[in-house]
This record gives sequence, structure tokens and C-alpha cells, in this order.
Amino acid sequence: MIKIFKTSESFVLLLLVVYAIVVNFNLFINPPAFITSSSAPLSQWLLNGIDFIAQGNSVVLSIIFLILVLMQASILNFLVDYHKLFNAYTSLPAFCYILLIALFNEHIYFSPAFFANFAILVTLTKIYASYNTQSYTYPFDAGFAVGIASLFYFPAIILSIFVFIGLGSMRVFNWREWLLAFMSILTPYVLLCTAFFMGDGLSNFLQTHLLSGANTIITPVTLNFELIIKTGIILAIILIAMLFFQGQFYKRVVKIRKMLTLLVHLMSISVGAFLLINQFSLVPLAMFLLPLSVFFAYIFFEVKSTLTAELIHISILLPLFFFQYATIYNF
Repeated sequence: MIKIFKTSESFVLLLLVVYAIVVNFNLFINPPAFITSSSAPLSQWLLNGIDFIAQGNSVVLSIIFLILVLMQASILNFLVDYHKLFNAYTSLPAFCYILLIALFNEHIYFSPAFFANFAILVTLTKIYASYNTQSYTYPFDAGFAVGIASLFYFPAIILSIFVFIGLGSMRVFNWREWLLAFMSILTPYVLLCTAFFMGDGLSNFLQTHLLSGANTIITPVTLNFELIIKTGIILAIILIAMLFFQGQFYKRVVKIRKMLTLLVHLMSISVGAFLLINQFSLVPLAMFLLPLSVFFAYIFFEVKSTLTAELIHISILLPLFFFQYATIYNF
């Protein structure tokens, strides 16, 4: 299977759809609760739209969720291929993202952080596109996208740090660009506050989003055997990926090295979102899985032995299916 997803043939897209259904089939059997309230305005509007389309049908909700996962996976894969972060075109980043989302799908299911990933992908796209250019458009767009992401999930505001690190890495320092990026992060708030002010809803917005945004759809998690195993899997992926990443890093051109380093920064800063929530939850993990998927794909791409790659894949699939169906059938 890994050998198939190493390619970027057109038929692989259909296989990704089938794979996404298989690894997320628990959502059809025992769908998580669909929480229709959010303190983040953009998430609330999106949830209202999804609820209107699904009309409470759990199967339709699961299908919509899988479509959104596939869209994010496709955008991420296109970004990796377009900038040639790997030595060949591949479908592995999309494959790995789908697999990692499935590992935590009950916690990420229609979460605000999951919605924010679309804006985060735009941010990453604009930062990458800003390499060695003089245009002020990219810094503004990158900051604006982070502002939008925080309106989906307030703790995503911490990615403002990533914007400035990205500009410092990809472009020659220019204080005007940094000021523009800062202003662009605030621009969505200025526009939305104006709209709420005209509709007499400004005080409610400030109270629910800015003051209570850290509580946006909290799914409390307690330390248990499942969490320990899944955390161990994530840590193992990070350690092994960094070994492969370190071995290949200096073999790449400067531009690609900068882009890969930015993914490390994105992954590190995303962890900071956990510090902005009042009660521990795995919801912020959705943002962390975006860059991690690329490094996870590096493992499969660089492993020479097909058997080794398949064993790594199976070692993740087994606990994934076990915990998904152990919950459903209480064993």
C-alpha cells in the first residue's frame, strides 16, 4: 500500500477516498456528538451551515467530515508537490494526514481547530510563495489568514509568531512588511467588530470570543491507556521522522531547507495552542497534525524496504482500529 501511495498517479486519488472511509468507518457506526455551538464566530456560522445541510443525519455529517479531511489532505499534498519538498511527486503527505486524523477522529470531529486548518494552509502557502520577492501582498495575506484562523479557533492566534518567523526566514528583513503583517492579523477583527457593532452584537462577540475563546468546544480528555498509546505513537513518529529529516536536510537546496525548517517551526508553535486552553483537550492537535504529516511522509518516502514501511503502517493501523472499535463494542 505504501508503494502505491508513493506515486502521484490519478487513480491514487480514488484510493485515498476509499482509504479515508476505511480508517474513519467508526464515525458511521458510532458517530461522536455533533456540537453545534462555538464561541468562535466563523466556526459557529460554519457549524450552522453543516447542521442545515445534514439535518441531524449522522451519516451525512460523517460524509461531510470526510470530504473536509480529503480537501485538507489534497491541499497539503499539492503544496508539498508544488514546492518539490520531496525528490519526486508523491501522495504520501495526503495519505499520512488522513491516517493521523483517523487516529484522533473522535476528538477532531468538526472541531474549530480542524476548521482553522484551512486558513493555516493558506498561511503556509503565502509564506512559501513570498520567498525572495518584494511584493507586500504575501505578508498581508499570511497575516490575514492567521487572523481568520483565530476566528475559527481563538488559540490559533499563537500562529502569529509563525508568520513573523516565516517572513524572517523567507525574505530579507523589512520592518514595513512586519508592520503590515501585524496590521493584517488584526484586520479580520476590525471588519468583524464593525459588523457586530452595527448589529448591536459587539459586546457579546468580545465576551464570547476574546474572553472565552480558549473554551471553544472543549472535549475533555482524561489520562488513560488509549491516550498513552496514541501519544507514544506520535512521539515515535516525531523521533523517527527527525532522524530521516536530519539525514536528508543538508542534501537539499537552500530554498527547500528553509521551507522544511518552517514546517518544524509550525509544528513547534502549534503545540503552544495547548497553553491557551483552560481545560486539557486534544482539539488543538488538529493544527499540529498538518506539519507532522509531511515529516511522517518523509519516513515512508525515505525507507528503502517496502516491508519496513508496511510494518510501520500496520503498527499504527492496529491500535487505530483497536481503540476505535473497542469503544464501540466495549471490549
